Amino acid sequence: MMDAKQWGAHLKALRKDAEMTQVELANAAYLHKNAMTGYETGRVEPGRSVLVCLAKALGVDMNTLHGEEEEK
Repeated sequence: MMDAKQWGAHLKALRKDAEMTQVELANAAYLHKNAMTGYETGRVEPGRSVLVCLAKALGVDMNTLHGEEEEK
């Protein structure tokens, strides 16, 4: 399991893979840009409803968003 800082770096990598800026992802997930900064730096941990919005905006499932490997 990742700590908040590691998860923030993972979120940032997913955002960059999706070729989105923080503002674009924040808008797509109905969040404020400052919230995105907090999530990506690990200072703030998002709640479940925010995680659902982020996954949808990034086009990934919850396992990917959480940094969990898919079972093969």
